[in-house]
Amino acid sequence: RVKHGCTYHGLAFNVDMDLTPFAAINPCGYAGMRVTQCRDLGVKLTLPRAKQALTQALLATIYS
Repeated sequence: RVKHGCTYHGLAFNVDMDLTPFAAINPCGYAGMRVTQCRDLGVKLTLPRAKQALTQALLATIYS
């Protein structure tokens, strides 16, 4: 989204956590947008493995 000529980018990579706090915000500026996590999608990851996989994917995208 662009506001006053500026864009904001962020990333929430939820692995296995309590998503209740997300009910108090508008993710990406959209009221009512739901968030999910790897566990709820049936993806079983440890936090260290999730960090490694995300880092590798981002680096591969940036440097490809």
